[in-house]
Amino acid sequence: MFASTSQGGPHRALAIEPDELPEHAGKQKVLVGEDVSERLDVVPAKFRVIVTRRPKYAFKNEDGVIQALAPAHIIEGGIPTEALLAQIAVSKYADGLPLYRQEAIYARKPGRARS
Repeated sequence: MFASTSQGGPHRALAIEPDELPEHAGKQKVLVGEDVSERLDVVPAKFRVIVTRRPKYAFKNEDGVIQALAPAHIIEGGIPTEALLAQIAVSKYADGLPLYRQEAIYARKPGRARS
C-alpha cells in the first residue's frame, strides 16, 4: 500500500538515549552508530472554527459607517469552508462513503459542529 515512508510528508524524529547506569558513571561515551526505523502514522482530521472579524468604523462629526465586505462563501450564510465541502465531496463520490456514514464519523470527533 505504501511504497516508502521516507518520501514526502512531514516527519517527526524521535531519539531514544540509553539509560545511564551506575557502572557507566564517569565514563565518556562515543557514538559508534545508530539503528533507524520508520513507521507510518496518521493524524486524524480535526475540526476548527475560523472566526472572521470585520470592524465597523465611523468618522467623528460625520454620518455613516464603513466596513469591509464579508468574504464570499460557496454556500451563502453557511458555515462549512471550501475545504470541508471538498472533503465531504471526495468522501462521497471518490471513496463511495454515503453522507449518513460521514455524519456518524464526524459525530465521533471531538470539537465537531453540533446541530
